[in-house]
Amino acid sequence: MSFDKRYYFDTNALIKYYAFKDEKGIEITQKIVDNFPVFISNLTSLEYFKKLMDFFRKKEINKSNLKKLTQRFYEDTENRFILIANPENIFFDAQQLILTYGKTNNISANDALHICIAKCIPNGIIVTSDRVIKNICDKIQLATFDPESEEIL
Repeated sequence: MSFDKRYYFDTNALIKYYAFKDEKGIEITQKIVDNFPVFISNLTSLEYFKKLMDFFRKKEINKSNLKKLTQRFYEDTENRFILIANPENIFFDAQQLILTYGKTNNISANDALHICIAKCIPNGIIVTSDRVIKNICDKIQLATFDPESEEIL
């Protein structure tokens, strides 16, 4: 496993990794997890379970798949992912990010939190396909990786 790059998965990247929906970027996220340290946060975890419940209610996954995806996530959190604690002042930093960039970007509170958490990881790269997150990260010089349109180097 290479430690020169450290990837932070936002919720959509995590959903791609579990591949329970057919979408672009699944193979790339799986390659990242197999070859690099991957960080997630409590926010990623919380949003992931919210999304699972959405998919369950919409009947996009059944009860058996829900159970398997939940169990696999807990196993991966123990064995594959590095759970990063919320940095000190994370909410203040996210507020400042929204105040600075919210005039021209429709940034959500959760996206601001993801950016601020990823900023705290040395050599961190946020994995996202979200255009608003990518746009703001470009402005603050935080590396991004879009699994829908890029290849791992």
